[in-house]
Amino acid sequence: MFMYSTYHSILRNLSCLDRDQTVADLACGSGFVGRECLKMGYEKVVFVDARDERFIKPTQTNWEFHKKDLTKDDVLDVIKECDILLCMNYFYHATDIHKVLDAFSKTNCKHLLINSKCNIEFLNSDPHIEEGLEYTSKNTLAYDDQEVEISVYKPNTSYMKNALIGLGFDIVYVETTPIFTKVEGHYFIHAKRD
Repeated sequence: MFMYSTYHSILRNLSCLDRDQTVADLACGSGFVGRECLKMGYEKVVFVDARDERFIKPTQTNWEFHKKDLTKDDVLDVIKECDILLCMNYFYHATDIHKVLDAFSKTNCKHLLINSKCNIEFLNSDPHIEEGLEYTSKNTLAYDDQEVEISVYKPNTSYMKNALIGLGFDIVYVETTPIFTKVEGHYFIHAKRD
């Protein structure tokens, strides 16, 4: 049904929220999640991406598009009054996570839904962050009639959770995808504030 299970996590969390809200789909790409918000009946969707809006193409009229590169442009003016901020895979590419989170803290958003690949290179290079991956277990898999022991890791979300809590958000839900190499994994965080 969905290309990635993390899309399912976002849509499942969105389905539980009041629809009389404005959603900002940041770094929206093709606009898949934002279009799903329109189908769900959200009041308005604000699409933001560095690419042209021709990738979006919703059939509804209660949307707007802003061509902005989140790594370079200030987007606060566009998202300040949005109730829900969707951030799909943006933090994987972000060079300054603190700057982005600071901008989010200046908005009136009530819900922040973050889905991203875990940028292990960034996490392991920042002296304020512990190991980017948490070891969870060793599993034995049968592979070509042989048993292979592999280590299973999951993205360490404590850094992002603590940063959001420091900005006045409460953590509603966290989901991580187990991974088998120390390269990358996915995480999803739903944070809210009153």
